[in-house]
Order: sequence, then C-alpha cells, then structure tokens
Amino acid sequence: MILLLDEVEELADSTFSPKLQKILRAFCQEPGHTIGLVAKRPLAQLFPAPDNFVSPFHNAFVYQKELLPFTDQEGRDFLNQRLRECDLTFSPTEIEQIIERSQGLPAELQRLAYELFEEKSEIE
Repeated sequence: MILLLDEVEELADSTFSPKLQKILRAFCQEPGHTIGLVAKRPLAQLFPAPDNFVSPFHNAFVYQKELLPFTDQEGRDFLNQRLRECDLTFSPTEIEQIIERSQGLPAELQRLAYELFEEKSEIE
C-alpha cells in the first residue's frame, strides 16, 4: 500500500500532532507499506523533532529526491508525447510559448497546455 501526500507544507504547523506523526512512522515501517511526501522544503526543516521524540518524523524517509523543473527539451518531449495520443496539434511556436511561460514547472506546463487544448478543441 502506498500513501502519497502532496504539499506537505500544509501539515507543518502546530496542528500536526505528535500522535499522527507516530502513526505515519509506524505505517511506513510495516512490510509492504510506503509513504511518499512531496514538499518544497527539506522535511527536517518542515518537521523539526519535539524534544521528547526518540526519532524525528523526517527520519522515516530515508530516500529523498529533489525534483527540478523540466528542461526545455523535457517539456517539449512531454507535450509531444501527450499530443501523439490525440488528434490536435500545437505549433512549434505554441509549444515554445508554453515552455517559456511554465518555467519548466510540470503542473503549470500541463495547465497551459490544457488551456490551449481546450481553446483549439472549441475551434475544430
């Protein structure tokens, strides 16, 4: 079982109880259970350990990977792959504009591409 939590910064305040931290740590230590967290800052900064904790919450996550924005080529490849699955096309100029405006951020790239896709769908 995999539990994925996005934007975990939303948990990083006084309402993120030590009890819930312990439950999540126990969950990910069970065989076949994994938790994936997505955050913009390191977990050690988001979840400093209270003085009475033996092991901080962030220690349960041994593998951490910093995800960088798409390169221009990765953005092009991503869009072109998605466009191969449908009947619409984007011009090279439209693709470059999406890449530039998104600054390589995958969610923004998808949002901008969706807006253009919807616009072009209405025309056809």
